[in-house]
Amino acid sequence: MKGKGLMIALLPEDTAKPAAKLKKVPIVDGSCTWEEPVYEMVKLVKDQKTETYKERIYYFNVQTGCSKSGFVGEVGVDFANFVGITEPVQLSLPLTTSNNGAILHVSVIRQLIVVVGRPYLIYV
Repeated sequence: MKGKGLMIALLPEDTAKPAAKLKKVPIVDGSCTWEEPVYEMVKLVKDQKTETYKERIYYFNVQTGCSKSGFVGEVGVDFANFVGITEPVQLSLPLTTSNNGAILHVSVIRQLIVVVGRPYLIYV
């Protein structure tokens, strides 16, 4: 893999603007670790007829930060799949379009907050 470090952008499927970015960290023994979590408030819409939540996909875009050939790969996660979790969920996600077999390890944690009397779910 080219580059001395990696960075991640978290992109909602319905917009091209990153919701969050993780700064570039060095590659050490083939791995990168980001110490600071990303907190993202995810609004989920429940279908009243089927009682299921509509898809809410975010893409983890991994890159070296170099303008040329800096794209390492990406993977999409549907946060509607985690609406009922009560414990942290560990995911190992192979990056698509990655020729080097890179895998992104993500922890999903659900936190409930109340804003102006309405509950919201935040995923970390």
